[in-house]
Amino acid sequence: MTVICKARLQILESRDLVRSFAYSTPSPVVVQYYQLNPAGYRFFYEKSAPLPSRAFFNSVSDALQEHTQAIAALLTETITAAHHASFVFTEISPENGCVLESAGQKLMPDCRFALEDRRDRRYRIEVSNE
Repeated sequence: MTVICKARLQILESRDLVRSFAYSTPSPVVVQYYQLNPAGYRFFYEKSAPLPSRAFFNSVSDALQEHTQAIAALLTETITAAHHASFVFTEISPENGCVLESAGQKLMPDCRFALEDRRDRRYRIEVSNE
């Protein structure tokens, strides 16, 4: 099924209706993301419909960069505040480093960590910026 979908997306890209972007991964496999461009939007939706904001057509890499910067800013502020309040970071997991399951659904947070205070109380925190 994935091969069929990819072939169809490549056809749409050849007709200049979508753009593709490579997503950087640590594996040698190249993962492509496809996104509508303004021509594709007009093709699939009413021609008279107003176009979405410019951000709608930003590349996936732009969105990933904003996402990564937001997570980094949150962690920086949290680490600084925790240090000043004498908390210690423990159980740090990177993006998709843990899987949380509830009611048959899986959540893979952007990061997960725990904070411990001087009385050995532990606070587990999952961060997801969707």
